[in-house]
Amino acid sequence: MKKNLKNSIMPMLLVGFMLMAMGFNLLIPASAAGPASVNLGTAGNFSILAKTAVTTTGATSIIGNVGISPAAASGMTGFSLVMDASNIFSTSAQVTGNIYASNYALPTPSNMTTAVSAMEAAYTDAAGRPGPTATEVDAGLLSSTTPAFTPGIYKWSSDVTVTDHITLSGGANDVWIFQIAGDLNSASAGSIATGTKILLTGGAKAENVFWQVAGSSTGVTLGTYSTFNGTILSLKQIVMQTGAVFHGKALSQTQVTLDANTISSTPATLHIIKTVVNTGGGSAIPASFNLYVKNSNVNVIGSPAVGTSTPGTLYSLSAGTYVVSEDANSSYTESFSGDCDSSGNVTLTSSSDKTCTITNTYIPTPAPVYSGGPSPVLPIIGVSKTANHLSLASTGLITYTYSVWNVGGQQALTSILVSDDKCGPVTLVSGDLNKNWKIEPGEIWKYTCDATLSKTTTNTVTATAKSDDPYQQTTSATAVLTVVVNNGTSSITPVVIATTTATTSTTPPKVVSTTITVATTTVLTFVPSLPNTGFTETVKSGPWNIVFPAGLALLGLGFVMVIIKKRKV
Repeated sequence: MKKNLKNSIMPMLLVGFMLMAMGFNLLIPASAAGPASVNLGTAGNFSILAKTAVTTTGATSIIGNVGISPAAASGMTGFSLVMDASNIFSTSAQVTGNIYASNYALPTPSNMTTAVSAMEAAYTDAAGRPGPTATEVDAGLLSSTTPAFTPGIYKWSSDVTVTDHITLSGGANDVWIFQIAGDLNSASAGSIATGTKILLTGGAKAENVFWQVAGSSTGVTLGTYSTFNGTILSLKQIVMQTGAVFHGKALSQTQVTLDANTISSTPATLHIIKTVVNTGGGSAIPASFNLYVKNSNVNVIGSPAVGTSTPGTLYSLSAGTYVVSEDANSSYTESFSGDCDSSGNVTLTSSSDKTCTITNTYIPTPAPVYSGGPSPVLPIIGVSKTANHLSLASTGLITYTYSVWNVGGQQALTSILVSDDKCGPVTLVSGDLNKNWKIEPGEIWKYTCDATLSKTTTNTVTATAKSDDPYQQTTSATAVLTVVVNNGTSSITPVVIATTTATTSTTPPKVVSTTITVATTTVLTFVPSLPNTGFTETVKSGPWNIVFPAGLALLGLGFVMVIIKKRKV
C-alpha cells in the first residue's frame, strides 16, 4: 500500500505542475501577430522617396513629404516647385508637406543620403525575413476568391497581380510582409468604385503592411482607379496610373511616376457607430441597417457595410469631406451625432480620428381598436436562401442569394428588413418593380451578400415586414443554410438545412397568429476526421480558468497524500 501511494504521488505532482504551467501560459496576453515590423528609419518621414526621378501629371494630391536623392531637384517634374527662403526645402500646391532634394541647402543633402540608406536597409530587411507563412499563394494571381491574408510573411518567386480585391484581416498592431521576386501589378478599372483594392479589415493599418518588390521587369504598377494600402519597398520603379489612390509610402530605388493620384501616408480614421432604440415594439438590430460612406457620391473602400455597435465600423480614409448615410426605414427615425452634422457630413484631415453615431428610434404605431366585422388580413412573408457553393475544398468566397416574397398575397408588405447573422451587408439587387419599397403580391425581392468562409458555417437570414394597413401587423421569416469547408479532409457531402418559417400577430386586443414551413431539407453526413487535440498551431487564448484550477487541485491532493504518508511513517 505504501509503495503504491509513493508511486502515485510523483506522477500526480508532475501532472499538476504541467497543468499550472499551461494555465500560466494561457494567462499571458497575446502580442501582435505576424513578424516584427520593418524599420524604415528616416525613410519613414516621406510619403514618396526615390533615387532618380519623381514625376506627375494631372491633379495629383500628396499628403506628406517628398524626397529625391542622389538626383537633384531637376529630376522632379510636374510639381511647379517653389523654393523656401531657407533653400532647405521647396513646396508645391500639389503637396501638403515639404519637398527635399540632394542639391538643396545644408543639412538636406546629408539627410537625404541617410534617408536613402534607410530605404535600402529596409528593403534588405524585408526581403531577407525567413520562415514565410505561405509561398506562391494562388500562383501570384490574387483576387476576391483568394483567402484573406492573416498576419505573416508571404512569398512569391513570380509576378503578383491583383485582379479585383484582396483582404488583409488582423488587428491594429499586426504585421504583414509580402516578398515578391517579380513585378507587382493591380488591374485597371473605370472608377474608384469598381477599381482593384487592398482591403484592410479588423483594424489592420496600412503602416504595418510592407510590400518588398524586386521586379522582374518594370517593378510596381498600380492600375487606373485602384486603391492600395501599405509601404512599397521597390528595387525598381513605382508607377501609379490615372486616378489610383495610395495609402502608405512609395519608396523606390529608381523612380516614382504619378498621374492624377491621391496619396497619403497618414490617412484619417473614421468610426461609424450604429445605435437602435426599440422602445414601443421595434425589433431591429444594428446589423439590420446598411450604412454608406461616400466621397463625391462614390462609396469608399468597405462601403456599404452593415451597422455595428460600439466601437463601430472603422474606415481608413484620405483627408476630405465625406457623407455618411443608410438605407431608409419608415419604422425608424434617423439622427446623427458625434463628429457628423445633422445630414451626416464629416470633414477629415490627415491623421484625424473622428466618430459618427447614427441613432434609429422606433416609431410606435397606435393599435387600432378592433370592433367586429371582417378580421384584419394576416400578412405572411417568406424567405429562402441559397449559396453559389454548398461546399468548399478550402477557405473561399461564398455568395449568398436570398429571395423574399409576399406569401399571403392579399396586400402589400412594408418596412422590410433582411439581415444575416453571419454575413453583411445584405443588399437588395432586384424585385421592387414599382420602386415603392413595398413587397406587392407577386413580387419576389432578391438580395445578395458575400462572405469569406474558412470553416464550416451555418447562418440564418431573418426577414421581417408589416402589413400595409392601419393594423401594422408584424410578420417574420427565417431561412438556415450550412456551407461545409473541407480544409484538406476527405470528401464531404454538404449539410443543408433550408427551413423557412413565418409568424405574425396583431397588437391587442385581437391577436391572430400562424406558423408556416415553406421548405425543409436535411442531408445527414458522417465525416471521418483526425482526432481533435484541442490545440491550434498558435495558442493565443484558452480555457485557463479550467486548466489552472485543475493543476492546483492535483497539486493540493498530492501534498495531502505526502502528509498522510509521513504520518503513517
